[in-house]
Amino acid sequence: MSELNSHTKAVDAFNALTRAPRLQPIDGPAALARTTGLPVSSGQRATARAEAAGLFLRDTEGLYRAGPTVIQIGLSALGFGDLFYVAEPILV
Repeated sequence: MSELNSHTKAVDAFNALTRAPRLQPIDGPAALARTTGLPVSSGQRATARAEAAGLFLRDTEGLYRAGPTVIQIGLSALGFGDLFYVAEPILV
């Protein structure tokens, strides 16, 4: 599998997570795979990569949500990149 294909699958998984409705949260790699149409094994790898990069984070109920890297990227895109480092202890 090419690196580009692997990254594309991770981005697809991330997009699925961030667009998941609150009433139907993604509770694991298999659910993420079903949402994206990826094979379960690909969904597991994409989830593991995104979690390791801080893009996904499991909450206290075991559900996936956007992780600290997403917050950092969003704040940087809005011109508030330094704010992340001040807020990180509270957000995570």
